[in-house]
Amino acid sequence: MKILQVVHYYLPRHQAGTELYTRALARQFRKHGHRVYIFTSEDRSGPGFKLEEDDYEGSPVFRLCHSEVGDFRSGYQRPEFDVLFGETLDRVKPDVVHFQHLFRLSTGFVQEAGKRRLPGIMTLADYWLVCPAIIMLKPENALCAGPDQGRSCVNCPHAFSAFASDQPGWFWKNLETGISYAHKLKRRLPPSLVDSARAALGKKQEYGKKLELINQRWMEMKKTADQLSLLISPSRFLMEMAVRSKIVAPEKIIFSDYGFETEGFAKAGQGPRPKGALTLGFIGTLVGHKGAHVLIRAMKALPEAAVELKIFGEPKDFPGYVRSLKKLSGKDPRIKWMGRVEHDRVAEALGQIDILVAPSLWYENSPLTIHEAFMAGVPVIAGNIGGMKELVEEGGGLLFEPGNPADLADKINKIAANPARLSELRQTIPPVKSIEDNCQELMLIYQMLIKNA
Repeated sequence: MKILQVVHYYLPRHQAGTELYTRALARQFRKHGHRVYIFTSEDRSGPGFKLEEDDYEGSPVFRLCHSEVGDFRSGYQRPEFDVLFGETLDRVKPDVVHFQHLFRLSTGFVQEAGKRRLPGIMTLADYWLVCPAIIMLKPENALCAGPDQGRSCVNCPHAFSAFASDQPGWFWKNLETGISYAHKLKRRLPPSLVDSARAALGKKQEYGKKLELINQRWMEMKKTADQLSLLISPSRFLMEMAVRSKIVAPEKIIFSDYGFETEGFAKAGQGPRPKGALTLGFIGTLVGHKGAHVLIRAMKALPEAAVELKIFGEPKDFPGYVRSLKKLSGKDPRIKWMGRVEHDRVAEALGQIDILVAPSLWYENSPLTIHEAFMAGVPVIAGNIGGMKELVEEGGGLLFEPGNPADLADKINKIAANPARLSELRQTIPPVKSIEDNCQELMLIYQMLIKNA
């Protein structure tokens, strides 16, 4: 079978969760003799765009290199890109197209696949279909209850944060920790984007114009979802949000969590640990909505506890936020800054900690780090929201009120005071789906869709 995977960024330069999952699928499908192609985007300095080709780990990769996003609609719809994608489909002639993410690409890709009667399947990586800002957060890291067919987006500064300068000062004062992230897990948007968009939309954008833009986006996303053969959500929460938004029809979407390459993780966190302090770990992007500041405040609330914290993350991505974290931690010797950890070294990092803390302030989908901790036998303390709640509530850790350092400190202290509790939590860690099982599931889906097409 020939499988074309479409993803907003890809390796080797980009190694966030969606990219790594796409690679894992490609590897596994190739093991079974299938031919896998990748269509992706890449950052380019200067105007214009071009399609480049290379090979990564045995899969041909088509990279649409560009940098400019001229206006709000160009953030999701690029007819000029659609032409190149259609030509690639005609050249590759895949049996199925699996869309992992269309950020930086175009919803028109789904229509191009449909024109050729190719089954199109999409795995939801986040809230991009329903939320222009992707992560469902309002200013000051307030959770969004839902887009309400886009009406809730009109007055949200984040919805237009990359395209208008008239929004209240929160975004512009905190650009590093805002949705210029979009995902900074991926790459920082070019400064020219903001400049051109400001000129296009003006400083006095009226409500009616914004509503029109949001409505157009909402209708395009709904049309895209309708044209797909199937959508897969790795968390039930994300699936419910997609359906509640009325963009995705209930009969078009199923729940199925990610599969993972488990090699190297087995019991990495269950080896002999030095006696003494309980070691907590944070592994992830050091950006505001990931909540590292909540964890540090919890540590500061436990000055006498025999607890230490190891923070694994790249300090250069959001230096302003990192400076605030270090100011907050002061000279507390229990807080250790471990720097960036490459994905192939995550198992080693997990082997250095007793508990992973996931203090995110947003509705995480199905976090890679929690699955990796479970594969390593490391319990998790996570915020009681979204996909984090789903993964932890059935075992393997504890939940705390999101954004509440006192509640997190209480959970930490109870384990530090009762080391036997750590062993109890380890015993309840649930199994993690392997990439092999995931590929078998997908192959059955592909075959069914091809037959129906």
